[in-house]
Amino acid sequence: MPCLIVTGYPSAGKTTICGLLKERALLRQEIEEVQIVNEEFACPDYSKNECYANSLREKQTRAAMKSSFDRAVGITKTQNKPSKSNSKTLIILDSLNYIKGFRYELHCISKAAGEKHAILWVLNSMETVEQWNQSRSKERAYQPALLKELIQRYEPPDDRNRWDKPLYTVDVTPSSTATNATTKPESFETGSNELETKQTTTASSKSEAVQNSVYNMHALEENFADTTTSAAVDSATASLSQPVTKGKKPKKSAFSRARTAASKAAQQSKPKSNNLNTPLIATATKGTSSASESALAGQHPQPPLHQQEERQQQPPPKPLEEQLDDILDNFLLRVQSLKEGHSTRNYIAGDANVLQDLDSISQKVISAINSAQNFYTGGDTLQFQFPSKDSTLSQSFSFSLKGARQRVSLAELRQLRMQYLQWAGTHPPEDTSENGIANAFRLYLEEQLTK
Repeated sequence: MPCLIVTGYPSAGKTTICGLLKERALLRQEIEEVQIVNEEFACPDYSKNECYANSLREKQTRAAMKSSFDRAVGITKTQNKPSKSNSKTLIILDSLNYIKGFRYELHCISKAAGEKHAILWVLNSMETVEQWNQSRSKERAYQPALLKELIQRYEPPDDRNRWDKPLYTVDVTPSSTATNATTKPESFETGSNELETKQTTTASSKSEAVQNSVYNMHALEENFADTTTSAAVDSATASLSQPVTKGKKPKKSAFSRARTAASKAAQQSKPKSNNLNTPLIATATKGTSSASESALAGQHPQPPLHQQEERQQQPPPKPLEEQLDDILDNFLLRVQSLKEGHSTRNYIAGDANVLQDLDSISQKVISAINSAQNFYTGGDTLQFQFPSKDSTLSQSFSFSLKGARQRVSLAELRQLRMQYLQWAGTHPPEDTSENGIANAFRLYLEEQLTK
């Protein structure tokens, strides 16, 4: 199940974007079902304002959202094995998701399932968010103090983090040409100019989100660089400000004297350059320069001509539905599924002494097979008796040699036994009894020898 995590300011229009995403996704052949997980789905007894009223309720809300997302993705442990999920179902998590640690936990869930994972950042300005929040009903609106608190604690996603990749952005800030800046997110029209994303608006919304957050780690490296540069400048200034003490000049070596003489001779041999290539210095009177400065003081410098042409040649911004189609195209067709790592791997639980039993029983099996080969008379099967601790549980196994060599050396049996022990460390047999382990090892040998 592809997983799309929607994040953004509270009352920024995320739910409306999720509704449009669902409509656009269901028109595609790759998606048959869309499941949206939000606070109303995970915490139906509480409103959004109550879900984030205090730290305790906020932790409970995040836990409920995480468990609901986990169940929707399909990581259910049936007989200690992850279930196979449906790749034609799109999971959309519609919530604030403003904590990067929480987004990392969601990334680990998608990684354990081996599914696609992406972040959709809904951008909006603070003024618009506050206006939309005031226009909502009391059940859906946040308190003004809580709204500012959540905005300040918002941790913007960063595509440099692997759990925030790939990062898609959609800016729903009303454009300057809109007549009504207090348009509600529920009244979005996909063809209106208010849903057109502009590059300047997107850049300003991103910078505003980073500046308003108290967890602004984006400019940390730049601050360190500025501190280092200022320290270097201060040290250079201090060294220049020290008085120069007069003393004897150090003696030059013979090599440096020869190099200086050669450079002087080369300069003298060069022809004198004419004044045509020298830069012209504009000579102006004091009154003219002051007049030009006063004239330029009230004007902004215009960009170069090539930048003006690029701005004129830029294509018009796309409507929101086309932007969402592009996001779905890139996410569903180009993004690869996450691969399960060691940290998110689900190990199959077994008995406490299962590894010891595997070691001893597999040794008995290869000894029995090696002994049975001495009395082998021909055919496709080899009968051997497995010696069990309980004589009543001793069983006779038939070892298939069809397609294999007529005799297997003891060294090769030991090598296959070591390979089986390494593989069985993470994939122990379901039947951990003596006969069950012996039968599982027998099947492994048949598969390896008849390849």
